[in-house]
Amino acid sequence: MIYFSTIKGSLVAISMTAMSLILWLSGSFWYDAYVQRLDAAQLLQSVETEDLLFDVSRSLAEERSLMHLVLSDPESIHDSHIQKANTQRQISTFQFGQILSKIATAMKTPSHVRRMTFKPDAIHETLDQVQKLSIRLDRQYEQAIEQTALSAITHDERIQDSIFASYTALINETQVLRRAVNFIPRHNELDISHLQILRVATWQFSEAIAKESSLLSGVIVSENSLDSRDLQKLESLHYETLGVWKTLKRYTEKRSADPGLTAAIAEIELRYFTEFVKLRRKIVDDFRRDGKSAMTLDQWQLVLTRSTTELENLDRLNSEVIKHIAVDVEAHGVRRLIIDSVVLSVGLIIGLAIIGIIRRVQHQATHDALTGLPGRILFEDLLQHALSESSGVTPVVLLFADLDGFKHINDTLGHSVGDALLVQVAGRLKAFSGDGAIVARLGGDEFAIIKRVDREEQDIAECANRLILEISREFQVEDIHTSIGISVGVSVYPKDASSANDLKKCADIAMYHAKADGKNCVRSFDHEIATIYKHRVKLEADLKKAIDERQFSLVYQPQVGQISQHVEGVEALIRWQHPERGMISPVEFIPVAEDAGLLGLIGDWVLDEACRQMAVWQRDGLSHIRVAVNVSAQQFANANFVELVQSICHDHGVNPVNLELEVTESVVMKDINRVIDTFNRLRDLQIQIAIDDFGTGYSSLSYLQDLPVDTLKIDRSFISRLDKEKSDKSVAHAIVLLAKSFGLKTVAEGVETEEQLDIVREFECDYVQGYYYSKPVSPNELSGCVQDIASLHPPGRRAA
Repeated sequence: MIYFSTIKGSLVAISMTAMSLILWLSGSFWYDAYVQRLDAAQLLQSVETEDLLFDVSRSLAEERSLMHLVLSDPESIHDSHIQKANTQRQISTFQFGQILSKIATAMKTPSHVRRMTFKPDAIHETLDQVQKLSIRLDRQYEQAIEQTALSAITHDERIQDSIFASYTALINETQVLRRAVNFIPRHNELDISHLQILRVATWQFSEAIAKESSLLSGVIVSENSLDSRDLQKLESLHYETLGVWKTLKRYTEKRSADPGLTAAIAEIELRYFTEFVKLRRKIVDDFRRDGKSAMTLDQWQLVLTRSTTELENLDRLNSEVIKHIAVDVEAHGVRRLIIDSVVLSVGLIIGLAIIGIIRRVQHQATHDALTGLPGRILFEDLLQHALSESSGVTPVVLLFADLDGFKHINDTLGHSVGDALLVQVAGRLKAFSGDGAIVARLGGDEFAIIKRVDREEQDIAECANRLILEISREFQVEDIHTSIGISVGVSVYPKDASSANDLKKCADIAMYHAKADGKNCVRSFDHEIATIYKHRVKLEADLKKAIDERQFSLVYQPQVGQISQHVEGVEALIRWQHPERGMISPVEFIPVAEDAGLLGLIGDWVLDEACRQMAVWQRDGLSHIRVAVNVSAQQFANANFVELVQSICHDHGVNPVNLELEVTESVVMKDINRVIDTFNRLRDLQIQIAIDDFGTGYSSLSYLQDLPVDTLKIDRSFISRLDKEKSDKSVAHAIVLLAKSFGLKTVAEGVETEEQLDIVREFECDYVQGYYYSKPVSPNELSGCVQDIASLHPPGRRAA
């Protein structure tokens, strides 16, 4: 049982592991696709927010350039410049509102917040800083415009530097915010990180160009000469511009660079940046040489407009590439999500199927397939659990029940009827036992009931007797009405035993005694029953030893022909001379041998010994004597039985025609087709066959005419009451008439009185066996017994 449980546990563990692996893989794939799709969607939101931040940065940069012009020479500035600056300020303010709304929405999504470059606290801090700078700039802008309108501002580099610094600080903080909300996907399989780096580099280049251009615009409009401070500032800004340009160009060297972006950067270098550098150098050289530039403000503004357009195109193209990648990733994620959802569903279905299979396997392994009751293995676990829970405080009753008469119903009415009957019996047992009890089928027609009882409960045997009455009620299987009995053995924990194994032994012993006492009754375990059981166990052990040590012997009882009045045959009868107990009757040890499965071995020995003795008698001149040997069901079930008989006859050199095998009706009716085949094969060897104890079983006359038999033996139970019971006389007479109608011989077994002999002679019975002629005699006594019987004339004399 431990081995089976281990194997079962291993199978369950393997199955559960496989199921878990399937579900884990399916779930992982589905989650991976879900995350990829979610990342792509959130990346698109992030790109839109970054585009707005980029747009507001450009607006601020353009606004800064306009304000730089206004503050450089207020008198030369037209109203259109002021109006344009106001419009730009409104655009910037509106864009800031959109940005704050989008960021607030994104911050409400935890999965989005977790993938931002900055942590939430840092993002909020940056937002606060942007708002503060924006408010300060608004105040400075309003003051500047108001003073400009009143023509009260003269060229003051401190005011110009202050508002220039405020614009620059707000633009820089806007870019910090842009980096803060930058979304980092969990699955970067398409590698968009270099595109995000390119966006930063594009802005940095745009900002560097804007700052340098603003300063140059102010120089052009003011027509002031460039001092060393201005030159140093221009050179520093230009150095910054060149550095960012190198970073921007470095993208084109990547193998994974987008062709469109590479072409756009090359176009900027060719059509704009090279020209910007030349013009910037010309403006500086003109101021150094002539103190003024030959280039007008409108010409320079045209250059700046082109730069803004080119850089906007580059950033827009970059944004579109990122969006295109994000859309592709999202679409790919959606496809994977659909596929993986199907896979996950299939995985769940497979998982549930595996769980169902495991449960069915466990149920099949632990429950009886026919009745659905717990099987023997589960029963033992449940019994052990019940005893553990009881702890010796609450008594636990164990009932072993064995059906009486089920075998006959199963053999005669068929297995389908037998199975249906077992199902109904199981139903009655469960209904009778109640919810708190455990009913199990141990195998065949054996059942067990585990029941917890209170100390005050009435006599347990009375409860078991009610169970017998319940099972004894008539059953209906299809159109068949039938009844069976039940033998019940009862043991109680802890009164009768202190362990599960001992408790089962006690219940089994009690049930054995219930069957031995006439069946369909209850026996509770007690010390008297235990003593009897120990005696049975000892007898079984002695039987095994007797087989090994050949303690058995045979005696032979003559069968006298009623026409010849001579001994024409004998029946071989076994005797056991126990070394300690002396002679033990077959009535005592044969049932024990049958229950222990030893009757086949004993029967084979009897057949071999009878044939050996037959060979001796043939050499001594008794070759006409026919020897009848009883064959048990265990022997007849042997598929090689005919070959065994043939081999024994050959080994001892006996003529098979003098051998007769006696088989009981119960053996014949087990499998009629197989029996007929076996009988035919024995008849081919010229071995005679007799049906023993005829009339006590359940033979069918329709089968009898098909059976290749020679003799019917009338059971001694009928013969012993011939002179007392009219019904027995009628049965015996009917058997003789039946045998004659089928051309069979008859043997009257157990004839002891002259009155009985006269009756069987009146019936014209062929052979008589019994104490009237002779008791069973040893092989050495048979020769004298044969002579004594032959010397007698009818009616003969009674044997001593």
